[in-house]
Amino acid sequence: MDVAFQSRMQLAIEYPSLTTATRGKIWEMFIKRLEDRDSREELLDDVNNLKKLDLNGRQIRNAMQLAQSMALRGRDELFGEVKKLAPIRSPTSAKPSMRR
Repeated sequence: MDVAFQSRMQLAIEYPSLTTATRGKIWEMFIKRLEDRDSREELLDDVNNLKKLDLNGRQIRNAMQLAQSMALRGRDELFGEVKKLAPIRSPTSAKPSMRR
């Protein structure tokens, strides 16, 4: 974390990483909210792989929201978008390069 940003904080609370089981429950919660039955079933079938990604709840939510937005724009099916986006959000994955 940036030192200047950190100096502005009054209190920092550290949360332990989520367990694989907890991540699975969070993925399932967001997936079950999907209206599209085909996407919902496809993603639920893949929860065992998704829950292995080292993501927190906010990152899972962001991946789902972004994937839905991209799928609604007709770029791809939701399942494919989640599969592409989730690893990008993983803090243990390599950081993407900044391109201009």
